[in-house]
Amino acid sequence: MLENILLKKKGQGFEDIFSDIAKHAWSEKFEIWKPQGSLGDFKCDGYHVPEKTVFQCYGPEIPEPSKTAAKIRADFEGAKKHFGDRMAKWVFVYNQRDLPATCGKLLGELREKNPDIEVNCWCLDDLLGFAMNLSPERLSIVCGIGLRDHRFQDATLKALDEFVAENKSPSSQENGSASQTNQPTLKQALDDIAAQDREIRRRLLGYSMWLEPMSKQQAYNIVADLGLNVASIDPNAKRLAQMGLVRVTGSHILPVNLRVCNEAAETFADEFIGRLEVL
Repeated sequence: MLENILLKKKGQGFEDIFSDIAKHAWSEKFEIWKPQGSLGDFKCDGYHVPEKTVFQCYGPEIPEPSKTAAKIRADFEGAKKHFGDRMAKWVFVYNQRDLPATCGKLLGELREKNPDIEVNCWCLDDLLGFAMNLSPERLSIVCGIGLRDHRFQDATLKALDEFVAENKSPSSQENGSASQTNQPTLKQALDDIAAQDREIRRRLLGYSMWLEPMSKQQAYNIVADLGLNVASIDPNAKRLAQMGLVRVTGSHILPVNLRVCNEAAETFADEFIGRLEVL
């Protein structure tokens, strides 16, 4: 869900979602800097006080290597001028998964010329990984803000609320601890059960990724279309939740172990695409 939000954010929207994530992660240790008239923002979109880190965001609609490189050079030199010895680290936050080779080369040159400043780049997956360290409560707030224009906003926010409520309960926290310790696999989730239960579990795991957030009604419809026993959904979903693979709320089944859920999803990608074409 968060990955989809980040992929859609461009320009100021990307800067805003980064600021929201960083503020929830670091609280008063992180300062959000906004432009001030003709003074601008001193080439700083956010400042992490303890580590003297300047963050500069760039979320182009259409990435162009030459423009990205020019942006890196101008922002770095501008920040160095404005911050001086108050900048021990500079991070370029980019809304793409990969950095163009020319930009990587430029970052290397900046590191060589400025050995006293740590120069880094956060691409999309780096920001996603950083955000996923937030607590469920804070993550739900970030996603809620990021989904203002999302067409599935109501259903998604409801699922997030239920997810947070489940995480606050003692039983849910115990299940989460067990899942982290045991690290169950897809094979373990499907072994030693009847063939019908295997098919139901496989689809609960996989479709929880494809349809995130997947409502229980969607799960019932999918299982019924396949001619399987709908009554088997709840006990199988409960068992998958006990294994730490999914989270079952009042009305949704949400992926928790993304590795296993992705693995299940890949086993019937063609089936899912076929469903989309029918819809």
